[in-house]
Amino acid sequence: MISNLEDRPLYGKTLFLLANISTKDYCEEYPSTDMSNLDVEEAIISLARAVFSEGGHLVLKNNTLVSLLVSFVASEYLSPRVAEGRGNFREERQPPRPMVAIYQQKSSEESSQEIQLFAQLDYITLNEITSEQNITGRIIEETNPIALVCIGSSEDTIRDLISFHRFRDQAPIYTIATRSSAEDIFKHINEEIPVIHPIDTELIDELTKKWKNLWQRKHEVSEVRESFELKYKPYGLIMQKLVEDIIHSDLNGERRL
Repeated sequence: MISNLEDRPLYGKTLFLLANISTKDYCEEYPSTDMSNLDVEEAIISLARAVFSEGGHLVLKNNTLVSLLVSFVASEYLSPRVAEGRGNFREERQPPRPMVAIYQQKSSEESSQEIQLFAQLDYITLNEITSEQNITGRIIEETNPIALVCIGSSEDTIRDLISFHRFRDQAPIYTIATRSSAEDIFKHINEEIPVIHPIDTELIDELTKKWKNLWQRKHEVSEVRESFELKYKPYGLIMQKLVEDIIHSDLNGERRL
């Protein structure tokens, strides 16, 4: 649990998470990377911890495994009394509302028992909308997300990413393990994209430059012939950079870093 959440820089602010652990629905036009389910899970958990520790909230469309992961992490930021259903959010200095909001269409399959239990305990809010409604538009209207984070690339996530951009054309979009470039993703709507950031690639490029500088100083040479390649992606560091970037950004999407 983090005390004095109201003093944190993301207090009361929401990020829209797009992720899908299933590997069966990858889009042929926007092919996925070789990101394994384990990588996706680690990225989601790292993002949730980075956001919740700064007082922020996450909103997402219901995907059973993604929803469970985010909900379990959210429970880490509740006091034991509140987590056990014995305390009061206000008295225990908890967030003014659950840290996670999950949206699903009434026509979709029923939520898991764990998700329903989390909703009954007020760990999360579970919102059902009619199939006729635009679920992405409803999420944006009700939660006012200041940024979108897209982990991986599937047909659904890319479609929702484009829909988010049309609703919030100045809000920053962060992609993790999304092979398609900004130009590829938006080529059908003929718009410039000043707000999309492949945050994992940016960080790894930054680490590579620092490694080369260290290598040059250590060996007293001007050219680096050794290659630098991370065997494991540092998702914790990536998500911390993402959250710091959002904190230092204007709400209209202008980056200050």
